[in-house]
Amino acid sequence: RSGQTVLFVLTDEDSDAPVFTLNRRPYWGTSTPSSLYSWPSYTNGPYAEELRDTIAAIVSANAFVYQFINRGNGQSRKQFGEPRCDKSDADLSNFDRDATIDCLRQDSLGGSLQASVLQSRDTAIVRTFDVLGIQRSGFVESVFVELLADVSTCQMRRRRRRRRRDGLEY
Repeated sequence: RSGQTVLFVLTDEDSDAPVFTLNRRPYWGTSTPSSLYSWPSYTNGPYAEELRDTIAAIVSANAFVYQFINRGNGQSRKQFGEPRCDKSDADLSNFDRDATIDCLRQDSLGGSLQASVLQSRDTAIVRTFDVLGIQRSGFVESVFVELLADVSTCQMRRRRRRRRRDGLEY
């Protein structure tokens, strides 16, 4: 595969039913599955299963996910992660995977999408940002600059692994 899967996720709340009927799970019916505060856990139940399936798909695709959440709305932090835990420099450069995972664990968010993906693969990336800060001067530009840097770094890792595997690296 020569391309890189990149997903941009913007959400302001938790677990709404998908727009397309084919993507809905049986427990959703035809409307929003529950109130903002009824999503009790990401460790068991149908919503946890949905989250685990999403994590598995991201890891399998070795995708980069840049998610923008409203951390004060519903259960978004439990599901997606915590923007405050996305550890990097102010301009979003020098993302620190380990510090991000540590922060998420300390906030009891070790089972969130961000923590789970970051812990399961060293080349998949999940960055979490507060959607309310998206209009901050230079923010969008910084996100795309870091996306390009992340893709370049990942491509270099893949090439090194391929060379080692093929016996081409001394």
